[in-house]
Amino acid sequence: MLSDVASSMHPAVALTDVMVRVRQRVILDHMTLTIPSGALVGVIGPNGAGKTTLFRLLTGLIDQFEGDAYVCGYQLPHRSADALSVIGSVPERDGLYDDMRVIDVIDHWARLRFPNNRHE
Repeated sequence: MLSDVASSMHPAVALTDVMVRVRQRVILDHMTLTIPSGALVGVIGPNGAGKTTLFRLLTGLIDQFEGDAYVCGYQLPHRSADALSVIGSVPERDGLYDDMRVIDVIDHWARLRFPNNRHE
């Protein structure tokens, strides 16, 4: 059973003025987006449009960004583990990202596997 904060009283995704930079390049430029709870949404666009960056942000793989980001009422990046407990994510690759330290990859996969284990 989902907690009250993850119920339909909050949007599934709420981004306000989110900006993500990767190596000095702006990938998401002041993005504002609200996806209501229960909505079916497709994200399409050309290569380099920011689709993967958006999903990496929403799943906690990116924690350095400007603006406000919420998943089911959980503020990112502070409550990423809680957000992961109410969403599903299937990565497109093996989960080893060139721009992540090994310890960050291990931590990410541990939070996916054990979302209720508080290890700060």
